[in-house]
Amino acid sequence: MPRKKTVQPKPLAIIKWLEPDPSWGMGYVPHIYEPFSGLAGLVPGEVRTLEVRDETCRLSGSGLHNHYAFEAKVQKVWGYVFKDYFVRVPGGDLECTKPANDYLKNGSSFVKEIQLRGLCGVNGSDDSRWRKQVYKALVKKMETARDAIKRKELDRAWWARWRNINDQTG
Repeated sequence: MPRKKTVQPKPLAIIKWLEPDPSWGMGYVPHIYEPFSGLAGLVPGEVRTLEVRDETCRLSGSGLHNHYAFEAKVQKVWGYVFKDYFVRVPGGDLECTKPANDYLKNGSSFVKEIQLRGLCGVNGSDDSRWRKQVYKALVKKMETARDAIKRKELDRAWWARWRNINDQTG
């Protein structure tokens, strides 16, 4: 006999938007598709839906409680990593820098640093998971943040070129 489906809690909000099509013109920011054609799942003209959830209305399912616990660990450490590796430059923009103690160069130095800060077990307890999973997740977050900063710089350059061309022609 089939099991009952799990009743999922309602999200805090549901946001819908229309994915812009480059053929619609400059007002719909077609430059997103040019330098970043590797964005998976973007279909121009498609209606996209986003559910906003927090700890009070998480999805429930098999193994999701472990995933949420893991994400909480990563977020806790990400706050420290972000403060160490990103600095505000004049003008308010972020810049990615390497601190003198570059503890994200490998998993072992990462675990030593977070043990010193008291964020994980002492004397090697539970450090293999930190080295193998949390470290990899943080490195992925670092790459994403760096890419976002580069993308912002590219977007700024693109809009500057577009304005310059329009100022000259029109």
